[in-house]
Amino acid sequence: DALTVPEYLDEQLLLKTLASGLQVPRARIVSKQITRATANGDNYMSDVFRIEVHFINESDQAESAAPQTVSLVVKCLPNSGQRGPLIDEMRAFEKEVTMFQQIVPKLSAMVGAGGLFAAKCYYATTTPERMILFEDLKTLGFVTANRHAGLDYDHCELVMRKIG
Repeated sequence: DALTVPEYLDEQLLLKTLASGLQVPRARIVSKQITRATANGDNYMSDVFRIEVHFINESDQAESAAPQTVSLVVKCLPNSGQRGPLIDEMRAFEKEVTMFQQIVPKLSAMVGAGGLFAAKCYYATTTPERMILFEDLKTLGFVTANRHAGLDYDHCELVMRKIG
């Protein structure tokens, strides 16, 4: 089916994300490609998109900065519709932002250099919609596990060793 891209996944959002999460205060977006990051129905509370952003870092001192590419995952939790009030009641967005902006960095520090605990949160906002923009771990070779299968013993042991 056709992909409907929300209007708020715009250049301003990408510029804020580059500045906040990647320390690129002055950038020029060359192009962007937005795709669905999950299949329809995979996420009950959110819509998830993958955005490949091609940009030029205008903060660089070089005369002709080479274009760079970053891949982002955007999790959108709608403010309206049937899901909005439930998200509000559960405080789901606030909890997730706290987890990724405060807890995950501490857990990542415990894992140590070279270790990866979770995707980095580059930017979170509530306007015009609730959104969290993450590092795209797919570019590092990670894949999404089958959530219906659950974790096997080896993966559970790995998590326990990392946080233990």
